[in-house]
Amino acid sequence: MREKYFCIAPSFLLPLFLLCIQSPPADALLFFAAILLHEAGHLFTLLCYGCRVKGVAFSFSGISLNLHDPYIPYKKEAKIFLAGPMAGLIGCFFAWICLRWHFTRWGMLFFSFNLLLSLFNLLPIRGLDGGEALFALLCHYGEEEGAKRASDFIHRLALTFLLCAATWLFFVEKNCSLLLLTLLFAAKETKRKKATITS
Repeated sequence: MREKYFCIAPSFLLPLFLLCIQSPPADALLFFAAILLHEAGHLFTLLCYGCRVKGVAFSFSGISLNLHDPYIPYKKEAKIFLAGPMAGLIGCFFAWICLRWHFTRWGMLFFSFNLLLSLFNLLPIRGLDGGEALFALLCHYGEEEGAKRASDFIHRLALTFLLCAATWLFFVEKNCSLLLLTLLFAAKETKRKKATITS
């Protein structure tokens, strides 16, 4: 069976569709630029560690890179996951400098998109950079089984808080984007549980 080197999941297209119909084209392009900066942080760190990428998959939680390397030490893996949010925060810093020199709406949007994307990805939820980095660090400093139990508990707790915040945002601001994204994470968690039970 031939391995897929490029894959786009339908769940990746839904948030993009919602963004395009709810925002002006220029705003959507700035958001895509923030996403590209985020992923460039991951890719740059991978290349610095000598990792080779053989496949790319797009899903609702971001872009997944399939590597040739069979093993990456947990500490390096955590740094790779955290590199995306750090790249976004660096983008925030430079946008902030530009805004102090000359304030523009686009500069403010680029600052906001990078900040929101970085903070959201740092949440300790499985599938996000924060959750994956947390698991890698727990494995680095302890046993894998204990790390899995601890990260599972933190994941479910964070997902519950995110669901409450998304529901509040939906009823107060009439914004369904975060709620749909949270439900996709919850559906992925349910699917993972079923797969674990049947295997």
